Amino acid sequence: MYEHLTDEECTQGFARLDADVAADSAPEPVESDSDLLVIRTLD
Repeated sequence: MYEHLTDEECTQGFARLDADVAADSAPEPVESDSDLLVIRTLD
């Protein structure tokens, strides 16, 4: 996915993530169900 983003888009995106983490005054674990997708190549 990252190969489709420009360096500027990556920089801005990670800056936004850092700001969101810093603004969270009471972080809690996220617990939710999710699907696991495994992609394998067959030789």
